[in-house]
Amino acid sequence: MVDLREEMKSIPENIEEYIANEIKDNCSDEFIVNRLGNFGIKEEDAILLIKKVKKEKKVNNEQSYFDDAETGKIHGWLLFILVLMGVGCIYGFVKNWVVSVVMNSWVWGILVSLFQLILPILAIVRVVQKKPDGIFLLKSYFIILIIETSISLFFEGPSMIVRLVFQILMLVYLCLSTQVEELFPKEKRKVRYYDWIIVGIYAFFWLFLLLLIDICMELV
Repeated sequence: MVDLREEMKSIPENIEEYIANEIKDNCSDEFIVNRLGNFGIKEEDAILLIKKVKKEKKVNNEQSYFDDAETGKIHGWLLFILVLMGVGCIYGFVKNWVVSVVMNSWVWGILVSLFQLILPILAIVRVVQKKPDGIFLLKSYFIILIIETSISLFFEGPSMIVRLVFQILMLVYLCLSTQVEELFPKEKRKVRYYDWIIVGIYAFFWLFLLLLIDICMELV
């Protein structure tokens, strides 16, 4: 293939770096091809360049937005939330496992515990990796927690109020935090269809199971 940079003066000096930046900005291949067409690059040549950049530089739409040197690492309240979620996952799993063993239903207990871990663990991993859907998963988890605690509040009374207030404050922080906005600019966040599926299934089964348990406990 002819060196297009020698033929076209208007083409960016480092065309591959230009393409890599476009990909990092979540631009589609079609959009990049059209942009390169403005520089006089033929469609087939543009497609080859995009494939080459993706292969050599290993960039894709799932890549972290920024280097830590540019934005700083996750710290403060956001780090506290992630650590708290991790500790809560471990505590919840161990607690449910112990209870299920005592009640001689450990298989069911472990299955429920593992299902309970799906969304929070996924949210933690995606946020730490600075993926486009990380904040969506994190917010969704806290929304589900708030609904869960509200249901428990109806059955268990005022003892759940402190937990509910704390969860609401954490959700408000995620919505208003400057650090969250800097690490995950709203214009670069992206929610995929499978994120909605995961959140929907988790919310339906977990809240349904919780409501069923609370009703059974109330009847007993």
